[in-house]
Amino acid sequence: MKKYSINPENIILEITETVMINGFSNNINEIFFQLKKMGFKIALDDFGSGYSSISYLKNIPVDIIKIDKIFIDKISEEGVEKLFIKTALAIGEKLGKQIIAEGVESEKQKKLLLLEGCRLLQGYIFSKPIKDGELLVYLDHARKTSEITGCNP
Repeated sequence: MKKYSINPENIILEITETVMINGFSNNINEIFFQLKKMGFKIALDDFGSGYSSISYLKNIPVDIIKIDKIFIDKISEEGVEKLFIKTALAIGEKLGKQIIAEGVESEKQKKLLLLEGCRLLQGYIFSKPIKDGELLVYLDHARKTSEITGCNP
C-alpha cells in the first residue's frame, strides 16, 4: 500500500453473505477485523441471499451491506421483497452501516428505492462493467456531465 501511496480507507473489500456466514467459524471474521484495523472498508455482498440474522449483522465487521438483486427485481410489487428492503434500510441505519441496493436496472426501480430512502444504488442503469482501459475515459465523461447536471458520478 505504501509503495503505491494508496490509502486503505479508499478500498472496499467485498465478501458475499454466504462466504461470510460459512467462514464465520473459520476465523474469517478475525481476518476482516484486522483488515478494518488497517483502514479497509468491508462490504457484505448479496445480503438476503443467505441466512443472516440481526444479531449476526451487529457482530460482523462490515461497513456496507449490499442488498441482493433478487429483492430489487421485485421492489415494485407489494410483497416480502419490498418489506425486506425497507427492513434492511432501517437495520442499516440503526447499526450505522451503509446500505447499497445492487442490481438496479430500471428508472422505476431507481425511483422506488429513492422513495424508500435508499441513497446508494448500483447497477446497469448507471453503467455496465467497464474495462480498466476505459475507466479514465468514463470518469472524465462523468465528471463533465456532473458539471452540467450538478449530479456527482
